[in-house]
Amino acid sequence: MTITPADPAVGDAAIPVDAAPAVPAAPHTGLLVLAAPDCALRALPACQDLGGWPGRGLVLLLLRTRRLLADADHVRQVPLVHAVTAVPAGPVTIDARLALAYAHRLRQHRTTRRSSGSYLLGGAAVTGVEPLVHDTARPPQMTLVPHLATLTSPRGTREAVVREWMWRPAAQHHLGVPTLPAPEALRPLLPGLLRLRHASRHRRLPATDAGNELAQILHDRVLTSRDIYQHTALIRRLLLRGHRDDAS
Repeated sequence: MTITPADPAVGDAAIPVDAAPAVPAAPHTGLLVLAAPDCALRALPACQDLGGWPGRGLVLLLLRTRRLLADADHVRQVPLVHAVTAVPAGPVTIDARLALAYAHRLRQHRTTRRSSGSYLLGGAAVTGVEPLVHDTARPPQMTLVPHLATLTSPRGTREAVVREWMWRPAAQHHLGVPTLPAPEALRPLLPGLLRLRHASRHRRLPATDAGNELAQILHDRVLTSRDIYQHTALIRRLLLRGHRDDAS
């Protein structure tokens, strides 16, 4: 199974989820961390070593935490940390592994752009899975950005959402918008957005004025999170029309 990143700026290379090790069940809510073997986090008593990530030269850690976001924001800035994902106690799902792999890809892309002086985001990306991301209180200066991703396997493809916690100035810069809608306003739209992404992948956007306008914006690429934020009114109109058609 592979992941195709949604954001064209992240790149088109697939991320092999199945290359990641099978992660044992988490005994407590915590942070899954991908890090270099000599990362200082490994020495912490609260950190459990889950083994290596084959072919990547990285180790997978589980950090016990009682202050999820505060600790995540600290951990992401620790040297040699490559990705951070918040997970609840219990089995580590494929969605959690997807979120960790996607965070790793985001960090690689942002490091490359930072080295060229064209990007402001520092540290590792912090992602999480439902319902934990929505149940976790966040400060007003922080938002939850839904990234769209595509999972592929021999059985077909599935569109998915990866949620990243971001400070608002960083999110505005990343998404290219001056203001951000509340995550709670976007959450009900996500099923429709995944259907739109699937339709854009197969060049099957609705043959309406709004659908044609979106097709011109995308220009034969798939719908991304940046499109959602930069063309929110258009996409809302398209989803509303689709809802009306379904109801008729």
